[in-house]
Amino acid sequence: MPIAPPPQRPPPQRPPPQRPPPQRPPLQRPPLQRPPLQRPPPQRPPPQRPPPQRLLQGPGRPRDRGRLRTLPTRAGGVVEESEQLERFKDFLTSKGLRLTKQRQAIAEVFFRSSAHLSLPELLALARREHPSVGYATVYRTMKILAESGLATEHKFAEGSVRYESSIKGEHHDHLICVDCGRIVEYEDDEIERLQEELAR
Repeated sequence: MPIAPPPQRPPPQRPPPQRPPPQRPPLQRPPLQRPPLQRPPPQRPPPQRPPPQRLLQGPGRPRDRGRLRTLPTRAGGVVEESEQLERFKDFLTSKGLRLTKQRQAIAEVFFRSSAHLSLPELLALARREHPSVGYATVYRTMKILAESGLATEHKFAEGSVRYESSIKGEHHDHLICVDCGRIVEYEDDEIERLQEELAR
């Protein structure tokens, strides 16, 4: 009797090799771009107009200051605004500078004023005639006017600088209210005598 061959088992099947999942590069986000910080422009204090000057009571007397600014001449006459401007132009020429429209606007409003003006006040007045006038131009122009002898620079106790036209040959003093800052030009013969004695 023939012997049947043993049954053949199929060879074991190995699972296919597992490949690692593909690695994606990390997502790179663009850096956040912040808008540049915009700082507000510096705010300058509004120009302060000088308060009206009142007459003083007492032996002294306030100076009589009209609207027309004049300068004493060597011949004893007066120099009007147009001649003051011509003097300023001559001084600028001697320094190699020009009388620009901005400088002319500043000088004209200064010569017409009868008050002790600060730089912000001069800036506001000049811009009425020439809107492009800047603060730095007012500062430099008034320094030149003071150097030329056409303006007098006063540094008062509160630290402010004010300018007045050099229209007089005689000396005078200033009375300043400590509460409101009002400035009054004042003349007193006794004060003048005492000052002359102290200066000897």
